[in-house]
Formats: sequence, C-alpha cells, structure tokens
Amino acid sequence: MALIIRKLNDIIDFFTRDILSFSILLFLFVFLANHMASAYTLTRANSMGFNSTKMKQKKFLEDRNSGSLSKQIKFHTGEVTKNWQLNFGLSTTQKAVSDGSQKDTDSRAYSFSMEPSFKFGNSISLKGVLSYNSHMKNNLQNDLSDLLLSLYFLKKKVSSNLNFSPYLTSTVPLSKDSRQRQQLNFGLGGGAALSNQNGVASGMLSTAGSISMQKYFHRYETALNNYINTSYTSNQQISTGWEYKQFGATLLFRHINAWNYSGNMSEAFFHLQSVSWNVNNQLSFSAGHSNSGSVLSPNQEEIEIRLIDDNSSTLFISTNYIF
Repeated sequence: MALIIRKLNDIIDFFTRDILSFSILLFLFVFLANHMASAYTLTRANSMGFNSTKMKQKKFLEDRNSGSLSKQIKFHTGEVTKNWQLNFGLSTTQKAVSDGSQKDTDSRAYSFSMEPSFKFGNSISLKGVLSYNSHMKNNLQNDLSDLLLSLYFLKKKVSSNLNFSPYLTSTVPLSKDSRQRQQLNFGLGGGAALSNQNGVASGMLSTAGSISMQKYFHRYETALNNYINTSYTSNQQISTGWEYKQFGATLLFRHINAWNYSGNMSEAFFHLQSVSWNVNNQLSFSAGHSNSGSVLSPNQEEIEIRLIDDNSSTLFISTNYIF
C-alpha cells in the first residue's frame, strides 16, 4: 500500500509540474469526450427513430444556458441571429502563493475588459478586445491594453458540429508601453480557428482552437530602453468549457513564439483554469487560477512551464455581463 501511495504522489507531482504532459492528457480527454458525445447522440437518435443528429444537436445548442465561450462560438459561427454582442468583464487578481511579505500583500490588481462583436452578414464578423489594468502596488503601471481586432470571413462548417473560421487580425497601439517605449505603429496578421460544440449527457461541451501570426511595424527596431523590439509573433491556443445547467468549468492554454528584429526567438505561455456560475443568459461569476511566464529557463536548457508556480501563479475572481 505504501508503494502505491508513493507512486500516485509521483504521478500527481509529475502532472502538476509538467504542464506540457498535462495538456496532452487534457487534449486527448477533450477529443475523446467529443467523440463519445457524438456517438451517444447518434445512438440515441437512431433508437428513437431519427436518421440524423441535427435535431438533437440543435436542441442542445438552443436550450442550454451558455457561458462566454459558448456564446462567442455561436455568435461567430452564425448560430445567433442578433447582429452585435458586447461582453463586459470585471476581475481582481492576487498572487496565489504568498510569503507574507508586504510586496506580496500589495500585489493585487484589477482589470476591466470589453469585447464587442459585430456581424456584417452570414460569413463576416468583427471582434475587438480591450482592457484597462490597475495595480495596487504601482499606479504607474495602470494602463490600457492594446486594441486587438479580429475579422472573421469565409466561415465553413466542416461537419455538423465542427466549424472552421479564417480571420485577419490587427493590433492598434493604445498602451503607454507600445506607444512610448516601443514606438509601435500597428500590427497586422492572420489566423484560423476551429470550434466544436457537443451535448454531453445533460451538459454542453464547447472546444475552440486557433493559430495566428502577426507582423509588427515600429518606428525604430530598438525601443527607448535599448531592447530590440518584437518583429513577429505566433499564438497557438486551445480552450474548452463544459456547462451543466447554471454551472461550468473552463480550461485554456496558450503558447506564444516571438521573434525580434535580430531574428532571436523567445517562447512564453499562459494557462487558466476556472469554475463559473451562470446566473442567467447575460450574467456570470467566475473564480480560478492562472499562470504565465517563459517556456525555457534562463540557461535555455530546461522547460519552465508549470501548472503552479510560487512566483507567477495568480488567483482571480471575475464577473461578466453579455448584452
């Protein structure tokens, strides 16, 4: 028994400290769950005398209470008849692991976000993302984020539940760091997204993945503090959310590659886990954990991606309202 307990502890520690392995296990679970959900729905429909799962899937999509991820998917795939959608968010974050010092005590930050979406027909829609961040410890860090715009076009249904959406993306420099230190003019690029929604028993499983590339245009290749500016970035992201009645859970993982004007590449990551309570179709409350940082250690030899990190992990609570 002691050997079994020790082995279980080793496995738990492995997946806690190696987010790459944890992500692989998570992705396999998501796709297996999607596959089982499709098979379950098809079997049930056939047993009731139906020849297609279309009616059953449509019922799940229309009747189930939807969170933010689900609403975004349905809006940009044309399943929502309204021509605009506005998501307001308010959140507060705190360092997850504190050593009791005054520095950690004053590490709380607040964020107000706005995500408008507009539809210009059945195949074209526009999404914008903008936030304002306030830091308790240092008011000089309070700032707007850059405005990120994404234009979706040529949307295509790959299957009854799987949607493919290519898009153009652009960065409008609004933050002080981009305008003053980097002297960024704008960014321009493109990407593609896949999204999938399936009914799982009495709940709804939403999964979305995307990959994008963006080129930045600066006034100078070197910033005011003599750091070389970023020339290109590539983002790879996957997120999944499961909802049952008014409760849900969300997982997100993002990997970022960045190349500066000298051709040197750096890698970063961001991941998030949260649980939510959907009060109604518009209002929701969430709580969770997030972590971010560099993929490689300073010696460039060890992978530094961690599920939980003593220095960079944060806990957050947030509320969202969708018009």
